[in-house]
Order: sequence, then structure tokens, then C-alpha cells
Amino acid sequence: MEHDLVIQDAEGYAASDLGIAQQTENASFIGDKIHRVTTIGDVVRAINYAEGNNGLVRASLTSNGIRIQDLSGGGPESLTIEALGDTSTSLASFDLGIEGVFGGMNPEAVSRDLMAGLNTVLLSSLNGGAGLETGVISIKTRDGNGPVEVDLTGAQTVQDLVSIINNTVDGVSASVNSVGTGIEINDTTGGSDGSLVISDVSGTLAADLGIKGVADGKSVSGSNLQLQYVSQLTQLEDLNGGRGIRTGKIQFQTSTAEIFSVEIDEGDKTVGDVIDAINEAGSSYGVTASINETGDGIVINDASGGEGSLTVSDVGAGLAATDLRIAGEAAVGKTSIDGSYEIRINVDAGDTLQDVAQKIEEASPDLKASVLNDGASGSPYRLSLTSGITGSRGELLFDAGSTGLGMNTLVAAQDAVVLIGGVGGSSPIVASSSSNSLTGVVPGVDIDLVGVSDEPVSLTIGQDIEQVVGDLESFVSAYNDVIGRIDDFTAFDEETSERGPLLGDSTVITLESRLSRMILKRFDHAQAGTQTLASIGITFSNGGQLTFDETTFREKYAENPQAVEQLFTAEDVGVAAVFDEILDGLTDDQNGLLSRRNKTIGNQVDDLNDRITSLDEQLEYKRATLELQYANLESVISGLQSQQNALTELAALAAG
Repeated sequence: MEHDLVIQDAEGYAASDLGIAQQTENASFIGDKIHRVTTIGDVVRAINYAEGNNGLVRASLTSNGIRIQDLSGGGPESLTIEALGDTSTSLASFDLGIEGVFGGMNPEAVSRDLMAGLNTVLLSSLNGGAGLETGVISIKTRDGNGPVEVDLTGAQTVQDLVSIINNTVDGVSASVNSVGTGIEINDTTGGSDGSLVISDVSGTLAADLGIKGVADGKSVSGSNLQLQYVSQLTQLEDLNGGRGIRTGKIQFQTSTAEIFSVEIDEGDKTVGDVIDAINEAGSSYGVTASINETGDGIVINDASGGEGSLTVSDVGAGLAATDLRIAGEAAVGKTSIDGSYEIRINVDAGDTLQDVAQKIEEASPDLKASVLNDGASGSPYRLSLTSGITGSRGELLFDAGSTGLGMNTLVAAQDAVVLIGGVGGSSPIVASSSSNSLTGVVPGVDIDLVGVSDEPVSLTIGQDIEQVVGDLESFVSAYNDVIGRIDDFTAFDEETSERGPLLGDSTVITLESRLSRMILKRFDHAQAGTQTLASIGITFSNGGQLTFDETTFREKYAENPQAVEQLFTAEDVGVAAVFDEILDGLTDDQNGLLSRRNKTIGNQVDDLNDRITSLDEQLEYKRATLELQYANLESVISGLQSQQNALTELAALAAG
């Protein structure tokens, strides 16, 4: 009898990730390619080693992108780069900026900047990831000069925009605004005859930057350019200030009241994984998910056309929808829920600074807002905002909108940075952390950073024998406390014949036996001479109590610290692992010895309570019976007394 070959994931996602999770009638098959392209370097390697390339095309890195060179030597032909498959979803060549036809004697394609450089961002990352189209703008200064045309068509980064404007127009200073969300243009001419006027000559760049128009004063601050920081490749663990996303089931109810759910589990690693899961489940319900227009979260759209409201909620104990900020109900008249991570505060005309501070704190648990009084005359009150997230992840960008609030950064968000290397080293290793603690830099060592130093700080790592001795003393003391309590509850006083409540209890006897065997156990995995606890100074004394010979332990540790460490820490077979296993067998909530005994005692108590209830019922029945018999007896006696009285009267009449 023939059977199909079936491979499936029993636990985890290994088979699926390897592309071998399938059922086939064949005796063998080849799994999917598992090469992952996640970096620019991966792109270069994928092109250079693509099947059929054979050195005809070479990809290499430029300072901020990649270059594709035609090395075929075929003459002045064109190099064509285009998307394969569905051009609506195959966007790699377009996103890399290398799609098209490139001519010349030795044709080559050079991508646009794929990396912005230090302290700036790509224009393609603005407008929620939709980017900004460059063009030509004109600037007229307040002293009447101009207008001067500024050609920004070659700009690829925000710094390019700033530099070109500053190098083209005299008396104008361009910079990133103090909030860090847009461009600011300042007129430094000192003139007062005219106005600072900015307009578009070609394209809509000035309007898109929010600097188009006639300035009221000597400067104009552009609009929020909405830098995209959430994409389909964003890791879920990086969201929420590095806290990540908690797993769970998300329920969607469409405007037509249809319901479906999506499970977000440990296999979902990126925002794209979540979007794909929602789109797959919601395709037949008219519900789709995508990155929102501002590039800072997921947006859920409902195209089902019902009269109700789109509702998203967490199911059970899961909190995935809450952490993705899509939990809730679509606003009246809206067919979508925007899970933007931007915090928006509505400030009313009558709100005080304290009201604003309260609204900010209520809007986010990661913000601390307060009102300060600096004692200045006139306007002494100031709004203070503090991020609850440490390091560069806690950076705050505050856009005051039309409220008129001006904010200055007092303490910039930054990670703790340490240079690791010898004095005078030319190539130190840079280690950083979002907290004042470094974990994992040195295996098994946590390094706390307690201050700033311009001078080298030496870090010495050694064995802390005193800590080990203290831990063993604590272990022996805890063990003896348990044995002491057992002795108290199982004692027998020969003079008074008073028995302890657990004297002779089989569970206590088993418990004590297992504990003693645990101490006497021989650990064969350990090196000769350190295979028992007695060999390192832990032995029994009178009454089952333990003693710890510190001198013996120190001598054994000094002689061979690795052997002592192996005795305790060997995986599955070391003292720690064996003790955990034995203690779990005693204390496990479901199947532990003590748990089972508690259940047995509980059942016995229940049986006794049932027996008491039954006896009470029997006694009540007996009481009722006796009361009835007593009542009947009283009735009979009363009748007899009546008869006796009658007979007495008859006897008296007869005698008379």
C-alpha cells in the first residue's frame, strides 16, 4: 500500500520556512529557495550570482546606493532593467531607482540614494513614504531682492534641500525646524520694505514643504513632513518603544456586521506579516490592511459598504490589536481605523496648561507631562514633557500646531555609548544601549554604566567566590528550615503522648526521603572528586540537618573551579537541573506530590462534610419521628386521663 510523503510543522515554523511543508506522491522533492534578501548587500549578491548572469552584469555598492554595469561587451546596446511578473506588486527595481533603459557605450545604471547619510533623511522617506517630488522654487527676500530661482530637482535628501537653498540665495538661511519635523526658512537680510515670499516655479515642492506663500515676519516654518518610520519590513519587536507586540487573536466586525478573526502569534515577525495575515483573512469581507498615509502605523479599511461601523477588538487575553493601535470603532462617517503611533491631542480654547498636561498623560503611558513655574514675571508657567522610554527610542517630536506653544529640547534622547579598546587604540569597538546597562557585550556579564569618563576605565572580570559561598549557605539554611518544620509536625512527646498532626503521614515521609536522596545523589557527569555534594563540603549532621564546611568548599573550588561549576550547572544532569526536577515533582500545581496530597485531603474533607450532612439529615429525620411519636403518646395519655376521669365520676355516682 502506497502513501504520500507528508511533511508538516509539529511545533514552530521550520518546515514552512524551509519550503518543505507539503504533501507529495513523489519519493523526493526540492524545497523552496531559502535565500533572504534583507540588505543592500544581499541585493548586490543576488544580482551578481543570479542564474544565467555568468559575469555579464555586475552590481556594486556606491556611497549611498548601487551601480549596475553591463560587462557583456556587446557594443553600444541598451541595458534594460524591468520588473518581472505583476508590475503592481513587483516593485524592487522601481524602489531601488534602477528601472528603465540605459544606453551608451558601456551602459550602466546608478540607483538614487538609498541611504540618506548622517543626520538627514531621504526625501523618498517623507510624506509617509510616498516621497516628495522635487522642482524649482523662487524666493524673494524682505529687502526687495529677487525673486531668486532655486533648482532643487537634484536634491535627494533634506540636507540637499537645505544646502542648495543656502548656497543659492543670499540673505536666506534654511534649516530643519527646532521640532525636527520640517523645513524652516529665515530671512537674514534685515530688510523691512518687502516680505519674504516663496513660490513654486515648476512642481509643487514649496507647497508640499509648507513654505509657499507670503511670510508674516522674517521666517516661515514648514509643515510636518511625516517621516515614515513604520514599513512592512519593520520588526514587530521594535514597535511601542522597543516593547514590541503582544500576541493574540484580533476580531474584525465589518460595517455589514460580518465577523472574522486573525491570530497574531510568535511566527509573525514584521508589520508586513500582520498586514498579510489581515488581508488574507479579510479578502472575502472587503477588509484590507496597509501602511497608513503618514507612514507611522497600520490602517484598516472596510469596503463592505454596510450601514454599521468597522470595529476591531482583542479576543480573550490577547492584546495584539491594542498594541498595534487598531483596537476600537471607526469614527462616524469613516470606513477606516488608523493605527498611527503619533499621539494627537485636541486642545480647546479654554484649556489651561494643566489641562493640556493631563490630556497628554492620558493619551500615552510613555509620556510624563507637568507644569513648571520658573518664577519669571509675566509668563512663568512652562509645559514640561519627559519620555518614559530610555535611549534614542524615546526621542520626542512635538508639533504645537496652532496652539502657539514653543518647545525647546533640554535633554536630547541618546543611547549610552561605550568605546571598548586599549588606551590609544585606533579602532575601538563601539557598544551602545538604550539604558545605562550593557548586556551581552561580554557573555554572561551585565555591565552597569554609572557615569561619564574621558579617561579609560578598566573592567576586571573574575570569579566571585564570596557570592557562591553565600548562596550555598542560604541553600543549606533553607533546607534545614524545611527539615525543622517537618520535625515539628511529626514529633511525638513520650511524656504526654502528644502526637504531631503529621506523625506517620506517608506524604511527609516520602517528601523527606526525596529531599535526603537529593543530597546523597551521585552526579556521574561530574569530574572525579566532585561527584557528590559531600565532596565539596555539604554533608548531613544529626537529625537530618545539613552542615556546610566552607573550608572544604574553598579548597575544592581553588583546586578546580571548572569541576565545581560543572557539578552544579551541567544542563539536565547538574545539581541545579536535578534539584529543579525533584522540586517540581514535589510542588507542581497539577501533578506534584504535595498538590496530589492536597487534593486527596480536600476530597477527604469533602467526603467527611458529605457524611456530616447525611448524618444531620438522618438525625433530623429521627428527631422528627420521635417528636411525632411523643405527640402521639401525649394524645394517648390525654385520652386515658379523660377516660379515667369519666370512670371516677361513674364510680362516684354508683356509690351514691
